Amino acid sequence: MPNYYSIKFGVGTADADEGRTTSAPTGAYTAANSYPSVYDLFNTVSGHTAPVPGDILVMPNGTTETWAGNKVLGITDGITLVSTKAALREDSEAGAIIQTTAGGDLGIFANVDGVEIIITGVSFISNDKLNITSNNNNRITIQGGTIEFTTASTNDYISMPSKGSLQNYNNVDFKHLVTSSGGVFLPTTAATININGGSLDDSRLIYSTNVTGNGGFEMNINNFDMSLHDTTLPMFNFFYSSTQKALVNISRSKIPASSFEFVDNSNTLANYKVDVWSCDNGSGYHYFEYNRPEGRVKESETVYRTAGDLYDKDISTTHFSAEYQPNSNVVLFSNPLSPRPIKTLKLDLSSAVTLRFFILQQDASATPDKLTHGNVQLRAVHPDTTDTALGVTVNTGEEEATPITVLNAGAADNLDDSTEAWTGSSGNVVKQQIEITIPQNAQTGMDKAVVEFWLDVSIDLDTPSTELFIDTLPDDIS
Repeated sequence: MPNYYSIKFGVGTADADEGRTTSAPTGAYTAANSYPSVYDLFNTVSGHTAPVPGDILVMPNGTTETWAGNKVLGITDGITLVSTKAALREDSEAGAIIQTTAGGDLGIFANVDGVEIIITGVSFISNDKLNITSNNNNRITIQGGTIEFTTASTNDYISMPSKGSLQNYNNVDFKHLVTSSGGVFLPTTAATININGGSLDDSRLIYSTNVTGNGGFEMNINNFDMSLHDTTLPMFNFFYSSTQKALVNISRSKIPASSFEFVDNSNTLANYKVDVWSCDNGSGYHYFEYNRPEGRVKESETVYRTAGDLYDKDISTTHFSAEYQPNSNVVLFSNPLSPRPIKTLKLDLSSAVTLRFFILQQDASATPDKLTHGNVQLRAVHPDTTDTALGVTVNTGEEEATPITVLNAGAADNLDDSTEAWTGSSGNVVKQQIEITIPQNAQTGMDKAVVEFWLDVSIDLDTPSTELFIDTLPDDIS
């Protein structure tokens, strides 16, 4: 059974074990039954039984533990810290605050490796950095409350200099007085950050410095409201060395309605991905965007094939397409822009199926060059003929009657022209189409075979002002 420690800042006078109970405490906090602060419990109180893994600390909502200057709370392994009602220590209720003033950093963990703690309903307000952990392989879960920075300094961030830290934030609101080169998190090593619920104010989420680090970081964001993000700033800056990586997944979250950059185009990281899907940008539908060093693919509701893809063909009339924005990092064949499948379909493969995808380029100042089978290839990944697992790929480059050995060698290499109608296009427009055939599969159950489609684009569109769109719903021309 856990021991319980009651804490009330500025009121508690308990020493030894006066503020400790072996069963859940009840009733109000008093001077006699409470320790003076979280910090004092771990650093200055004498003669008491020190908290051990599994023990629970309670502090009242509506009170603020304030420290001038830097302060490390020193919470040890296995501790749970909970905000409760002031008059009923047995009832949890968010609202307790721990903060620093006078330019002070706020540290949470004891400075040892392998510490894991849980914090529920307690907010943290830092006048400078918030040092979640400075040691290796530490884990923290913060549930409810707010993490806030009160100065507009580039030094204000959640610092994670340790290796292998895991941080879980559930229904936490992040507030930051943003500057042009600041952010809520500054991960510099192999950290994993999970955010579920809560919100972000107008700050950027990640700002990483140009350090060597230890493997980069991973961030998973779900059910998070970032609609107030300042759209003049990219949400993520990655200034790692080229040997590091950054992996970000954002799903089922609210994002700003106006256009903005998820990733700073000037970042120096050579290995990153920022994937956004099933997010609400104010249109009420499911926005997607996939960022890679080779460019990005994002949803467009303004340019689309008139008879093309819909969000929900049964209840929606809103069309969309996928806009490809490849850059100079693409390399023909070996390193295309191809972040995720453009479409996954159930197909009847009791006989061969041929599908046609439609592509549009537009440019306000010049007519775009036609796309070739060299710089655009379509792949279909389908079940093999011996079992029902995905794993066999057919490629439009391989389907050509004459293998592609010389790229851009003339009109014979161009994708076929198209006469399909598109809505929202402007300027100089080039419309093309590409076809692919998925072979017959005579196995049982292949009348509903799952097939993934990937579009590999190996052309730099950074310099020309060309925009490229693909309709993600193909026509069956079998």
